[in-house]
Amino acid sequence: MRFLIADEISTMLDPITQLELWQALKREAEQRQLGVLVISHDEALLKQLCEHRYHLSAGLLKRI
Repeated sequence: MRFLIADEISTMLDPITQLELWQALKREAEQRQLGVLVISHDEALLKQLCEHRYHLSAGLLKRI
């Protein structure tokens, strides 16, 4: 499987633009059959977007 890596891509965007960006990204990923790896500090955003979430701290990766 191929992946698209989204590293803090919506951090500085207003909420409306942020939503539009994530909707477009989701459509593209589905059409191209891509997995999406989202890297963000925004827990609320991650809860809305992600099927699986992981937390990296002190070199340890933990599923949450």
